[in-house]
Amino acid sequence: MGTRTGRPRGRPIGSKNKRTAEREAATQEMATRIGKALGGAFEGDAYAYLTSVYKDPSKPENVRIDAAKAAIRMRSQRSRQ
Repeated sequence: MGTRTGRPRGRPIGSKNKRTAEREAATQEMATRIGKALGGAFEGDAYAYLTSVYKDPSKPENVRIDAAKAAIRMRSQRSRQ
């Protein structure tokens, strides 16, 4: 394990890695653009928002896949209730 020097090493606890930060920024940008275009069409309906993201071919594939995964989780949670 080594000797502790008192200096922190690596990424601080709770900070996000580069890929997560990029994905969240892309999602936020998409939400802003859709909100401006549709005037609050997705307020309170996260499933509809995620569906629109994963169906948008202009978005990067990794963002679309993440949106699809999140939408599937939301759909399965809704069906359990």
